[in-house]
Amino acid sequence: MNRRSLCVALAGLPLTTAMAVRAQAGPTYRIAWVTTDPGNGALPNLEAFRAGLRDLGYAEGKNVAIEVWSGEGSGERVGRMTVEFVASRPDVVVAAGGLALFPLVRAGVKLPLVYSVSADPVEARLAESFARRSRTMTCISLFALSLVG
Repeated sequence: MNRRSLCVALAGLPLTTAMAVRAQAGPTYRIAWVTTDPGNGALPNLEAFRAGLRDLGYAEGKNVAIEVWSGEGSGERVGRMTVEFVASRPDVVVAAGGLALFPLVRAGVKLPLVYSVSADPVEARLAESFARRSRTMTCISLFALSLVG
């Protein structure tokens, strides 16, 4: 092997290594979307969530999987199915609304839990303070004093 061939081979080695690493599939994140909305109807919040994930570069079936768990209009049903969806071992649980959230809190779900609530999460004892999340839960509060009449 002459010197030129060796230099070309050595120069191409990082490129081929980088291409092989990029070709490897990354992890698929599993999300449990828990709602009291009917499972057979349109879920605009879920569609907005999916669009947001796409904007961040996540693609269902590629690097994220969303499984919808519907209480079909009942928080009690959400409470009953908690054991089942926790056993499915999602990476994160998204509670779509308070009716879906409170049964999860009562059941003591230890998985990372993301929720939005139109109440004061500190007053509802869901968070220690606005600056610090509680346990494995984090939220977006839709409660704003400037909106209260």
